[in-house]
This record gives sequence, C-alpha cells and structure tokens, in this order.
Amino acid sequence: MVVAGAATGTAAADSYVGSGEVIQNTVSLNLSERTEAEVSDQLFGRLCEHYESGTIYPGVYSEHVKNNSFYPRTWSADDHFGPKTRFDPESIARHENVPFPWEPVDGSGVAFEQREGGVAAVDTTNYQRVSLEGARGGVSQKIVLPDFRTLGYDLSFSVRGDGLETVSAAITTLDGEVLATTEVDITDDWNRHEVTLELSEASGDQYVAGSVANVDTPYGEYVLEFTAAGSGHVDLDWIMLQADDAINGKFNPSTVELMREQNTTWLKWPGGNFTSQYNWRDGIGPLDERPMRFNHAWGGVNPNYFGIDEYLELCKVADLTPRLTVGWWDNPGEWASERQILPEDAADWVEYCNGSVDTDMGALRAENGHPEPYNVEHWEVGNEVWGPWQRGHTADPSEYASGSEERIGFNEYYDSMMAVDDSITVLADGMDPGYDEANTPDPDEWNSTLFEESGDRLNGLDLHRYNWGSRIRRNGTRGTTRTTRIPSTTTRCSSCSRPSSAS
Repeated sequence: MVVAGAATGTAAADSYVGSGEVIQNTVSLNLSERTEAEVSDQLFGRLCEHYESGTIYPGVYSEHVKNNSFYPRTWSADDHFGPKTRFDPESIARHENVPFPWEPVDGSGVAFEQREGGVAAVDTTNYQRVSLEGARGGVSQKIVLPDFRTLGYDLSFSVRGDGLETVSAAITTLDGEVLATTEVDITDDWNRHEVTLELSEASGDQYVAGSVANVDTPYGEYVLEFTAAGSGHVDLDWIMLQADDAINGKFNPSTVELMREQNTTWLKWPGGNFTSQYNWRDGIGPLDERPMRFNHAWGGVNPNYFGIDEYLELCKVADLTPRLTVGWWDNPGEWASERQILPEDAADWVEYCNGSVDTDMGALRAENGHPEPYNVEHWEVGNEVWGPWQRGHTADPSEYASGSEERIGFNEYYDSMMAVDDSITVLADGMDPGYDEANTPDPDEWNSTLFEESGDRLNGLDLHRYNWGSRIRRNGTRGTTRTTRIPSTTTRCSSCSRPSSAS
C-alpha cells in the first residue's frame, strides 16, 4: 500500500491474503508533529562493490576478459572463494602453465609457459608464452557479451614472438564457429594492437544466470581465442575486450541507463567487504602500470581499471553524488601488507581528490590527467567493521572509535582527513539498531560508544539495513526465505551537534 498526500489520519489495508492468514498494514500521519528538518534526497543510495564474477567488470566498467595480464591464478573445488567466472569450472580446460580461467588450445607439438615480465602489471603478473613445433595452438577464454546491444567489440592486446609470422584473434561460438577474426604480424618486440571485431551474428547461446533463480539473460556466450601456427613461439599479454558502445570508452551503458531511470542519488565506493582490502593507490595512473590484485573479499582477480578517477567520472556521467569509503584495516598480516590503510593514506586520498595542484597529491592527480580538484564532500571510514566477515573487523566499539594498543581508531582517521580539507563530511560505521545477527556486537552499545568517544567528530553514521524473512506471493503462497539488503543509509540530526542513532 502506498500513502501519499498531506493530511492527518490513519489508513489501513489488507495485503496478500491466503492460507487463512491476513497481514494488515497501517499507516498513521500527524503532520502537526512534524519537524522543520527536510528529508535529504541523500538519505538512501546504492553501493558499488567488486563482488562475485561481474559486478564491476563488465557490470560497471565495460571489460569482458578476466585475468587480462595472466595473473598466476589456479582454481580447484577446494577454493574457498569459488571460481568467479560465469561458466561451470568443469567446462574450463586446465593446464598447469595456463592461468585460470584461460584455457589451452593445444595438441601435439604445443607447449605453454608462464614467464615473468611483459607489458602490464609487471610486478604482480606474468605473460603467456605458447611454443609450437609444426603445430597450431594458443589460448582461449569463455566470455559473455552484450550482443542484445551491439555486435561490435574493441580488442586490444600485446604480442611478440620468434619464428612465427602471424597470430589470429577470433571471437567464436562455444562450438567453435568463427564469428569475427583478425590477424596481426608477430615481431621480435612487443607491439600493441587495437582492432574492432564485428560479429557476423549473435552466437545464439544464451547466458543463463540469476541470484534467486537461473533465468535467460539478454547476454550471449562466446569464446575469445588467440592462435598461431608453425614452429617458434608467441608471447601474449594485457588483453582487453570492450563493447564498442561503452560510454567514454569505459562504462556499461545499460548500467548507466538503469541508474538514471531509478533516480539513484549517490553511489558508495568501494562498497561492501571489498572496502577493507582496497588501497586507492592501486587504481590510479596508466592502466598498464596498475597492479592486479587477488580479491581477498570475494575471490577472483581485480585488474584495477576502475579506480578513483574512473569512479568519479562515472558519477559525473550518471549524475551521482560520490561517497568514498576508506577501508579500516591498519593491521593486515604480512601476506597482505600492500593492503594496509593508515590515517595518512586516508589523508592522501582526500588530498588527491580535493587538493590543489600545489599539493603533492593534487599534483599527482593533475599528472594523471585531472588538474581540477574533484571536491568530494562525503567520506566514510570502515565498512561493517563490526562483522566477523570483514577484514580487520572488531567486536569492540571502543577500539573502532578511539583505537587500542593494536589498532588505530576512527578518531585519528577523522583528524588526519579533516586536517587536509575541513569542509568534508566524514561518516562513522554505525549499526542498524534492529540488527541482531549472531556473533556481532549489540547495536545500542556500538552506537552509544561512538557517540561517547567520537563526540563532535561524528558528522553522521552509515547504517546498513538488512531485512530477513519469508516472501508472500500475491496468490497467498509463501516463497522461500531470502535476504534483502537496502543500501547504506546515513542518519543525521540537523538540530543537534551529533547524529541520531536511528532514522
């Protein structure tokens, strides 16, 4: 039931009557008790998380190849994170010298080797060598393409070799029918090739997926394949494939259109559990110089093509208010030392976004092609830091607020960030008062501790609302139990010096 208008009174209605049960909804309005405070259109928003197999690539950033620079990744059924591909891992052929999810195109006289160096992300990845002795071979990857929108795809890749004349790049059906192909010369030195492949037709293989139930999606299934023939070797690196209708050559137009249609107001990034293990410096500068990192929140490999500059460009394209979240993981183990995020890192991030070109970070931003400050107002420290699923989590609200002997608290992050730009708004990571998940702190204690120990530093709280329960269909039958997550909610009290604990 939807109630709209200006009046005082009560309305009631029955909904979803079935199986002898009635759910009654009642809404009461008394406009004489309303405050003068306006409800901000920034109250609810959306998050943008590097989640599962396609949320960012190509969900936001139009990149359809995984493991672009041959990060030395393997996968087995014992892998905690799962395969993070769009295809059944059993359908992906394996070779010990071909990183997942690339597949060998092999036979007699074909050998594979992972070698250090290459042309992109050279400190964190390898490049792929394919050696041939009177044979045809190469590598391939199963991919999903938006063939309902376009049949044109921009392919870029780096190649060199010895003893071989050409390498072919092709998009085929899952059965091997060639739908688009190109051929480039092989030289002794690395050469970057940029071509557009125009599919002769859609593959006809519908991609089936879904978070609740599998359904036919509008996307098609394909294979991207690189092959050579003869005797010698060919080296491949930094392979990218983007739809030719990508906005600014980067962004998925379907996603941008949907955000506009839904009147999305703000977009939190980096969102979710990914936040705690993301270092913003990984996502700036030329794409080929950005490191590839394993995603320790959800699995898979993050090429870092979608970084801070791309995120803020997306916000401009889709008319969104940016909201940046600084991860709270100041004490990672040695295995993840490059993910450490200290107050000075947070301060540098603020300076990169908002500082003039006379500052160190502002000059770096200008060097990366953005001389004008972004003037990002909304910031947050930590994402669900009270949850045991979060890297760097704590169940102690005082440790998060003020720090401890082992940890640096919110207050120090806030002070460091405000010292750079005192016009920004910095939110703390609160708890929904109605949240009662096992093995998590008491929300009232968590929020009250923040109020007591962070005091006037609190510009607001970021709350995540989860709804648990069963779904009742319109025919009165019950559906399966499910969870619905409403994106981050900021609560503020405009008439007092600190935020309210509930909306």
